Amino acid sequence: VDPQGTIRWVGSPELSERLDGRNALQHPDVLYLEAFERAREQGAMVLTPTVELFAGGRGFEVFLPLVFRGEIQGFVNGIFSIREVMRIGVADNIFDNFDIEVFEGQRLIYRSREGQDETRRSPGASRSLRVLDRDWRLAVYPRRSTDPTGDPAGLLVLVLSLVLTTADSVLLHVLLQRIELYREARDRALHEVAERTRAEE
Repeated sequence: VDPQGTIRWVGSPELSERLDGRNALQHPDVLYLEAFERAREQGAMVLTPTVELFAGGRGFEVFLPLVFRGEIQGFVNGIFSIREVMRIGVADNIFDNFDIEVFEGQRLIYRSREGQDETRRSPGASRSLRVLDRDWRLAVYPRRSTDPTGDPAGLLVLVLSLVLTTADSVLLHVLLQRIELYREARDRALHEVAERTRAEE
C-alpha cells in the first residue's frame, strides 16, 4: 500500500484482481479510515476494527508503516478473515452440533450458521476473549438435533472452552506468522527504497 492508500502489490494471486488498485481511503467504514490515519500519523502498526473487507467477507486488517529516513514510504497491509480463522481453529464436529457467534463490543461479527431462528434456539453459554487490542465475546448454542448426555450446561462450558482455546491459539499463530511475513516484506521494501535513493543521489 503506497503512502496515499492505494494498493500497489498483492501477495496473494487469487486476491490480486480484486484488490490491486483499490484505495484504503475509499473504504466506507469510518473506524477503518481512522485506523489507517493512526498508522500514518503514529508510524506504528495499527489494527482496524472488524469490517467488511475489500477482499470479501468480514475481518480485520493490519497496517504496518514502512519508514525510511523518517518518512513513510508505504504500508504492509495484512488481512484476517474471521470466517477463515474460525474454520481453521474450530473442529468440524463442533460446527455440526453447535452454533457459534462472535461479538466485538455489541456488534455481531461472525455467525457459524446464517438464517437460524433465534426465538427457537436452545439456551447457550458465552465468554469474553481478549484478541490483540480488542474484546470479543464468543457464544455457543447447541443445535436442536444435539442430544447431549450428562450435564448439558457442563457440556456447553466444555465446548466453549475448547472454542476459546483453539480460536485464541490460532489467532496468535496466524498473527505471528503474518508479522514475520510483514517484517520480510518491510525489509525488502526498505532495501529497494535505499537502493533507489542511492541511484538517484
